[in-house]
Amino acid sequence: QMPGLRAEVLRLLRGEGLASGAGVPPGGEVLVLGCGQARLAWTIAAGLPGARVTGLEASEAQLSAANFFLQCAEEERLAFHPFLDEPRSNLHAAARTAALAAPDIAPAALPRVSLELRRGDFLQLSPSGEEALRGSGRRRGSSSFPPNRAASLRGAFPTGATPS
Repeated sequence: QMPGLRAEVLRLLRGEGLASGAGVPPGGEVLVLGCGQARLAWTIAAGLPGARVTGLEASEAQLSAANFFLQCAEEERLAFHPFLDEPRSNLHAAARTAALAAPDIAPAALPRVSLELRRGDFLQLSPSGEEALRGSGRRRGSSSFPPNRAASLRGAFPTGATPS
C-alpha cells in the first residue's frame, strides 16, 4: 500500500495528469513538514532529480532515527518492536511482540539525493472562526514555538511561504 502512495505523491509532484505547468519545476523546492524518519522526503528527493527537498521535523528522536536510516548501506538492518508499549494499537496481545525491520531501502548504497533535514516546528495558518464565517481573506498564524525561533526557520520555507 505504501509504495503505491509514494508513487502517487511523486506523480502529483511531477505534475503528471495535472494542468500544464503544475508540479515542481526543475530546480524547484519541496518542503516536507513533519517528515518523521524522512522516508517520504527521501523518496521525493530521489524521484525529483534536481529538486531541493527539505524535511522539517520537531522531534529530535525522529531526526536521529532518520540520520541513522539514511546512512544505512543495507536493507532491514535493524529489527524493532514498536508496539510493545502500545496495547491499544493491537488487535490481540500477540501483535505487541511483532517485530518490524528497517530501513526498507539502503540509501547509502544508492545514488545521492538533494535532501536536507532540519529540526523545527511549523506554522498552521487558518482563519479564525468568525473570519471564516464572514469570508475574510485575512489569515492568522498560530505557532507552537517562540516567535524568535520562527526567524531561524525562514530558510526552511519555500519562497513566499515564510512565517511572519
